[in-house]
Amino acid sequence: MRKLLIVCVWLVCSCACFGQAQAIEELSLNLEKLAQMKMMLNNMYSGYANLVNGYGKIIGVSKSNFDLHDDFLNQLFEVHAPVRNDPRIETVLSNYLLIGMESGKAYSAFVKSMLFTSSELIGIQNSLNVLKSAGNSKLDELQKVLTPGMLRMSDAERISAIDRIDHDVGVLLEQERKLVSEKQALLAARADRKKRIEVLKVLNGIK
Repeated sequence: MRKLLIVCVWLVCSCACFGQAQAIEELSLNLEKLAQMKMMLNNMYSGYANLVNGYGKIIGVSKSNFDLHDDFLNQLFEVHAPVRNDPRIETVLSNYLLIGMESGKAYSAFVKSMLFTSSELIGIQNSLNVLKSAGNSKLDELQKVLTPGMLRMSDAERISAIDRIDHDVGVLLEQERKLVSEKQALLAARADRKKRIEVLKVLNGIK
């Protein structure tokens, strides 16, 4: 009986020790898992922090680039001194005024001469109006080039535009003068013919 009791006590103690050892082992595993999870969490936090920091830098660089780009584009809306002081601007304005003045004066002389038919005068007027209209378009274009905020252009582009407008208006003036010169020559020929006819009438006693 005593031996049986000893055996039972030994079995109980063995089971208790085994259970305790198993519990300790499980606790150790749990602690190891917890340490691993903590390390993973730290890595995730570190990665997230780097991502946020990198994104912030990207946003900063992008905004800086956008601001520089925006400033550059806004500069293109401005008209600087080299453009405003281009001497060809005065030439364009002068030639534009000459087109209007010379064509108006010549047309008035053609009407007063009474040596052109109504249809001829209408044709002359239409041709001169086409030239003046083209001059108006060029003047509007020049105004846009010289008005801040109207066109997004560099100084070089504005100066190039002024050069082109100056050339175009110069051509229009040449065309106007050529047209007027041709009609004045025709007017002179008709006036001379009319005068010779009148002289012949006088000499022949024709009224």
